[in-house]
Order: sequence, then C-alpha cells, then structure tokens
Amino acid sequence: MDSLVSQIKTLQRSDAAAKKSWWEYCDHLLNGIRDPAKHEASTLEDFLSRYNNGTLEEAIACAPTPAPTHAPPKAVVGARATVRTLVRPTAAPAPISNSSLAECIKSGQRHSSSWKTAWQTYCTLHGSGMFDPSGYDEAFITSFLDYLGGLALTNMGGAATVVMATSGVKRQSATVSSMPAAKRQCSVGSGDTTSNDPEKARLVDQIKALQRSDNTAKEAWWNYCDTHHGCIRDPSRHESYSLVHFLNEYGASA
Repeated sequence: MDSLVSQIKTLQRSDAAAKKSWWEYCDHLLNGIRDPAKHEASTLEDFLSRYNNGTLEEAIACAPTPAPTHAPPKAVVGARATVRTLVRPTAAPAPISNSSLAECIKSGQRHSSSWKTAWQTYCTLHGSGMFDPSGYDEAFITSFLDYLGGLALTNMGGAATVVMATSGVKRQSATVSSMPAAKRQCSVGSGDTTSNDPEKARLVDQIKALQRSDNTAKEAWWNYCDTHHGCIRDPSRHESYSLVHFLNEYGASA
C-alpha cells in the first residue's frame, strides 16, 4: 500500500500532466479526495493501470459530472452576533499549457470512435505511445490536426480545391514542420503497382517529372515518404490518394 501511495505522489511531483490526470480521476471517481493515502490499494492500482495503458481518459469521460466539493457559505444569525461557517478554498489546479487543444482531442474521442482510433494510432507511430493528450505539447497536437485536415482535403478532391481558390487560402508546402518526425525505421523495396490504372500512372509521371525539374520538390517528396510511408520513395508503390495528397500539400495541381 505504501509503495502505491509513494508511486502516485512521485508521479505528481515529476509530471504536471500526470498530476492533472490524478486530480481529474479523484474529482470524477473518488469524490474529490486527492490524498492517495486515503484510498484503498485496489483504487490506486486501478489508476496506475489505466494511466499506463491509456484508458484513463475513457474512464473519466464515462463518469458522471462531479458535484461541488464544498457547500456555499452560510450565515447563522443570533440575537447579538453573527456566526459564519468558514469554507476552506479549493486549491487551484496546476497550470497546464495547450489545455484547449488537449480538450479538443478528448472531445473528439468521446464523440467519435474513428477519431479515437486515429489519435491512438498517431500517438503510437509518432509520439511516446501514451494516449493522454495532456502529455503532449502544442506542436504535436497541431501536427495531428494538420495531418487529419490534409487527409480530409484529399478525400474531398476537386471540391476542396474550388473552395480554397475562391477563399484565397494558400496551400502549404509539404516541407512544413507540421509533418511529424516518424519514429519508424526506413523500409526499402521496389515494384510498380500502377497496373492498368491510367490516372495513377499520370500522377506517378507528374511526381517523377517534378523531382527531375526541381530539387526542392524532390526533397519535399523524399521528406513526405520518409515521414509517412516508411521511406518508400518510388511513387508507383503508393496509392493514388497519397500521391494526390502530396501534390496538393506541395501546391502542385493534381
């Protein structure tokens, strides 16, 4: 029991995000009692297990909204004096940066199973493997949102291009820092998978010509492949939607 209490106290001292997660867990599931020494060992084990396997946010999201910890001040008026009950102020939560972005991710997970799966997969491939968005900085969460936005634009195809043109929105280069640094080892291989798809063949030829004519474009394509597709740089080995996505991001007409 003492070792579990020590683990949670050490976790709070060393990690502000972990401290916030423990406070939220207590507020939603443990009646706001944040002293780990006042809980059963099974409760502490449940928190540590959920925190380590990434299911803590789901448990908190499914919990009912906690009731106020303290009742409002009341005054008891006597014949000659007024006695007021004293209410101990609640400690202010630790300051957390990018809280609005983290809440955006949490809200998406609560309302969309596809969003939740996408976030967890992204964390596994590009992050630390932890699924709590409070544990990531603003740049990481923004890169996830940019990545999803790029996929959505690709899926909407020509309609998105028309909207961007009429609204004056400029496409970003594929070399922008919003693309995450992948933690996977590069893979190698070759083979033309265009088969009898003339549209894909056209996209492949376009990317190859772009690389030959512009070193910046070549570097952008290589960076795109290294980041998102295991360093496979042969455009004929990618699906058509990936080729269109790159061309749109780079600013070339697909």
